[in-house]
Amino acid sequence: KKIVRDVLDFSRQNFEEKMGAMRVNDAIEKALALITVNARHSDVEIRREFDPQLPEVFGHFHKIQQVVLNLVTNAMHAMKSTGGV
Repeated sequence: KKIVRDVLDFSRQNFEEKMGAMRVNDAIEKALALITVNARHSDVEIRREFDPQLPEVFGHFHKIQQVVLNLVTNAMHAMKSTGGV
């Protein structure tokens, strides 16, 4: 249910949102939640090591989320024949 809710939230996002204070860890976690199931099917393990002391930054939450999603997707494609961490 959470994965479906996250995908729906992501698909409804407004990329015209205004910049504001945001937590990078939250954007990364949301992106990873969207891709985790695909990673398991590709024999790729995603490790999460967040710095809990990371301060808020000024930015676009959903644009950061999209960048992370693209990076992880590209990494998974590069690892598809061997799997890994």
